[in-house]
Amino acid sequence: AAASQNQHVEGQAWEGLRIIDVSDPKRPKDAGSIDMPCGSHTHTLLPGETKSYIYIESYPLGAQGQDCSVITHRKVQIVEVPNDDPTKAKLLDKIIDVSPAIGCHDITTFPDKGIMFGACVSQSFIWDISKDPTAPELLSTIENPEMQVHHSTAMTWDGKYLVLGDEFAGAGGGGCVGDEDSTVGAAWFYDITDPTNPVNVG
Repeated sequence: AAASQNQHVEGQAWEGLRIIDVSDPKRPKDAGSIDMPCGSHTHTLLPGETKSYIYIESYPLGAQGQDCSVITHRKVQIVEVPNDDPTKAKLLDKIIDVSPAIGCHDITTFPDKGIMFGACVSQSFIWDISKDPTAPELLSTIENPEMQVHHSTAMTWDGKYLVLGDEFAGAGGGGCVGDEDSTVGAAWFYDITDPTNPVNVG
């Protein structure tokens, strides 16, 4: 049964990541779960040779527990997954601090170049994950006053351009405004040839 609002506020509701065994696609089965503050709004896999990592994107969406507020969250959490037994996945103590953003909606990894991008509601980030994927090094922050919600990240296959998607009106709706040349809800393109200095190109 769904948890009540009071259960969420009192920290009695479960939120997190579920692990599903799909070795038999016709009969998927529950293989474990990981409880975490703010749950997992979206998550991104970074595959590795012996273990992989999952970056958990989430942020307060309502009156949730004390460990999921605009003051206490402001982070990306990391789950470590042993490739030979994903049921032993665990939430690491390490976090990625995304202050002053309240959290992230979308992260994209680019393993070949050792970089990672995050759309984190009020701004976007570029990190270096080449040395330690559990301790990304911040390379740059993108602030764009014309974007209402930094919602999604993507990049060209050559790694030269980062594309940020703006979610107009957030989850509250609002429809389309302006004409075809309006930047409302636009996709923004950044030249990241130098990821420490992203350049808005349109």
